[in-house]
Amino acid sequence: TGPQLVGFATVVDSLAVIKKFVFEEKLLPFEDLVEMLRKNYRGIYQGKKGTEWRQLFINKVPKFGNDDDYVDQIGVDVAKVYCDEISKHTNYRGGKFNPGIYSTSFHLAFGFFTGASANGRKSRDVLSASLCPSNGLDKNGPTAILNSVSKLQNHLITNGNSLILTFHPNTLKLDLFTPLIRTYF
Repeated sequence: TGPQLVGFATVVDSLAVIKKFVFEEKLLPFEDLVEMLRKNYRGIYQGKKGTEWRQLFINKVPKFGNDDDYVDQIGVDVAKVYCDEISKHTNYRGGKFNPGIYSTSFHLAFGFFTGASANGRKSRDVLSASLCPSNGLDKNGPTAILNSVSKLQNHLITNGNSLILTFHPNTLKLDLFTPLIRTYF
């Protein structure tokens, strides 16, 4: 049996925001963050509008998929905790559960039923897909994405994972594609 973790980068990026703004810089009490998310970034918190906080969350905290150890280490920890926990259990047939991190298209539907998240994602917006960075938050190119993903303990993800890289047709050159694959493997 293979359950899937959906919204990986959404979780990782949200934990990075909580780590930075709540615990390290102590700019926002956790209770205020919870209320802000419950209200989908409406209201005033610590003298700032929720929409201002949202922009800080999006633009001032490193995001998974940009080869930044600050957030990538959180990703390593999230994937490990998830895989370790899933692997402890047996299914009704006596077999093991095998953790996977891919979403096919469930990140679209699940996002519709998920409240706002601390990474700046508003309620009902899509979750991140598979091991991909959160939508529009990868800023350092495909090599950085591959570097972030390669930091994970991928051998623990025994039901597989998925990473989808998209390229504009004018930017994909065959002589660049081969080194990109070699970078990852």
